[in-house]
Amino acid sequence: MILRTFCYAIPFLLLFACGSASDASGEPAAEKSQDLFATGSYKAIFEQIESTNDPARIRQLLLDNYGLVADQQTGWMDTLASRQYIALAEEFAGDHPGDTLTALPLYRAAEVHQALGNFTAAADILERVSEDYPGFSKRGEALFMLAFTHDEHLKDYDTASDLYERFKREYPDNVFADGVDVLINNLGKSSDEMLKDLEQRAQDNGQ
Repeated sequence: MILRTFCYAIPFLLLFACGSASDASGEPAAEKSQDLFATGSYKAIFEQIESTNDPARIRQLLLDNYGLVADQQTGWMDTLASRQYIALAEEFAGDHPGDTLTALPLYRAAEVHQALGNFTAAADILERVSEDYPGFSKRGEALFMLAFTHDEHLKDYDTASDLYERFKREYPDNVFADGVDVLINNLGKSSDEMLKDLEQRAQDNGQ
């Protein structure tokens, strides 16, 4: 399936097997609290973040310890660690609104939401990243993934089409730009419908 091929081409979905998750029953809480960090993989990270006022240090702690959201042996998501990471990233972004320094940890939080199957929450963060951080180096990828999430997961094809077209205009040289027309032309189609279209085009080109 073409859409699935694109999904596996996206770096952050490679890490989490393209949206698979050990627990997709609910969306992680955004708020940071002492109770949330009473235990779990990010307990020590939380304590280090609480003891510093250096944004660069906080950013590095979040990025260096991003891998804790998943079990390194199995690749399955750690639900508690995932909630903790999202809470820390969103708190960091909230403390420094519009500061590009916070953009990458926040983008990673969207990845975690995607891996847990929390697609509405992922879309909310991806929209925030694409709107609030115009200088962010991964803004193009964030905009593409926002469109892809509306397309593949939320089935909001009108919004997906608009976002894909916007991505094409703003990032014509992005690594994903060559495949956007394929995605637009196949919005809402099943894999069987897409296969028939490809077969028909092959026949037409052979005439």
